[in-house]
Amino acid sequence: MKHLRGLYIALCVALSVAAVSFTADAACAAQAVSSSPQAPEEKAKTPKGVVTGTVYCADTNLPARVAQIMLVPTAQQNFSPQNIATTDLDGRFSLPKVPEGSYYIAAILPGYLNLLANMSESHLKAMSPEVRKEFEARVTVVTVSAKQAAEVSLRPERGAEIDGTVLYDDGSPAIALQVEFKPKSSTAKPGLPEDGSFFSVMSFLDRAQRSTDDHGRFRILGVAPGEYLVSVTVPTSSATDSGPNVFTRMIESTSIGGLIVYAGGTVRASKAKVIKVGAGETNRDADIIIPLSTLHSVHGYVTLKNTGLPPPTATLQLFYADTREPVRTAIAQNGEFEMSYVPEDSFVLRAMASAQAMPNFDPEDGGDSGMGFFFNSDQSSTKDDKIPEGAVEVPLQVKSDVESMTIAVPDPPAKEASQPAPDQSNSQVVAVPQ
Repeated sequence: MKHLRGLYIALCVALSVAAVSFTADAACAAQAVSSSPQAPEEKAKTPKGVVTGTVYCADTNLPARVAQIMLVPTAQQNFSPQNIATTDLDGRFSLPKVPEGSYYIAAILPGYLNLLANMSESHLKAMSPEVRKEFEARVTVVTVSAKQAAEVSLRPERGAEIDGTVLYDDGSPAIALQVEFKPKSSTAKPGLPEDGSFFSVMSFLDRAQRSTDDHGRFRILGVAPGEYLVSVTVPTSSATDSGPNVFTRMIESTSIGGLIVYAGGTVRASKAKVIKVGAGETNRDADIIIPLSTLHSVHGYVTLKNTGLPPPTATLQLFYADTREPVRTAIAQNGEFEMSYVPEDSFVLRAMASAQAMPNFDPEDGGDSGMGFFFNSDQSSTKDDKIPEGAVEVPLQVKSDVESMTIAVPDPPAKEASQPAPDQSNSQVVAVPQ
């Protein structure tokens, strides 16, 4: 089971905190660290240097004006808020008081490639020696010394562009929906950043801000050459379902609990239209149609096998029956769940009970209790996957609305943690679509 503290924080950041306030918080944190008791001689042992340079756009040879400059330590991905600068109208920048060391440096300008866009320690560790070597060859590295100013010349390359229009199947534009894209060969799951690093959170914020306009149109800029899957996330909260609290509704607005529709009008990644772009090219063929007319609701209950009572909370995960592709994750509060806007298909529904209550972020009902809440948000599944301990799976055929299905599950584990799959022979499962 995975802790949702990081999920809650990232969702709140994305939904209610602007990037400016995030930077301000980081600066405050840095100030707090610097104000902590420290011996004067220890501070003196931290030499600092200056990094200056110019930035020119590779395609125009003109200054990259008002571009953001960032430094990332090559040894460890600990972001330092002071290592940020903005180029002037001549493309020049200066970064003072930079601790000695080796850094990746990048110029961030809309429409241009940013090799550090998704940088985090986990990404670097996951690189093979060959991929790491290729990455090091493309990214600029600067060595900072207190004895000599480091001067850098950067020439960001114009990235490719992916354009498209998102419509509902009744012809109306899909306005203000979040658009995402990922390499066709990527195994990364949609949803939240891999870790809590500054760059992964900023990448999440960037995705949240990449949304359709009033005509349903979108533009994805600064794309590296390659083949991509483009998708839109449709929130699945329903006004007729009064059960979910604020926490559940936040999940339903992300790709974890929302409906993902891909270019080509399909809800399956395996059938999505592949969007290919070359260096500096524009592909305007990433249109998406959201099939509202073929979406249905699935309503039901989760009960404990031993008592027949509902658990405080349960996690439900929906997979396609044939490919085991993840579809949706939802949470049942007091045993009752409803998945709205589910496509017509054959599925497998997995349920697992939790002994912990839902988080409560409503000030009128007790504030922000429940920060220790757990739920399994990992939607990965294959045909050969073992069922997690305490979980059961039932087949589910959706051709119309499904009402009052019931799933009986074992009591939740004493420890909310993943374990090897147990013997499921004694589990009682009842699924009764009506």
